[in-house]
Amino acid sequence: MVRPLAECGSFTAYKRHKRNGEPVDEACAQAARDQKNVRVSAARDEVSNVVRLAIVNAPAVADSIDELDKARWNLRIVEATMEAGVPTGMAALSKQHADLVALIRRLEAAASPEVTALDRFAQRIAERRAASSN
Repeated sequence: MVRPLAECGSFTAYKRHKRNGEPVDEACAQAARDQKNVRVSAARDEVSNVVRLAIVNAPAVADSIDELDKARWNLRIVEATMEAGVPTGMAALSKQHADLVALIRRLEAAASPEVTALDRFAQRIAERRAASSN
C-alpha cells in the first residue's frame, strides 16, 4: 500500500519539494520557517535553563567584586553552555571561552608575580643598603 503524499503547507511537503528539485510554494516555505523557529526557540530555552541553573548555583555577590572570581564564574557559564551541546552561537562561545581563559591567566599572574633572579638580586642589594645604614 502506498502512503499518500503530505499536503502542501507541511514541513514534510517542503522536504519533498527540495528532495525532488521542485519549486517550493509559499505554504511549504512558511512551514519550513516555522519548523526552524521552533528548533531555534528550543535551543534558546535550553541555553536559558543552563544559564539560570549556573546563576542559581553561584555564590552570592560580595560587597567588593573580585575580577578573577567573576572571570572564573563566567567561564563556568560558558563551559556549561558549550557542554550542553547547543549549536547556536558556538563560535562566539568558543571565542568568549578563549578570552576568559586568557583573562584568568593574566589575573592569576598579576596576583602572584613570578620572582626572577634580577628581582632577588635587587632585593639583596636593598637589604644590604638597609643593613649598612643602621
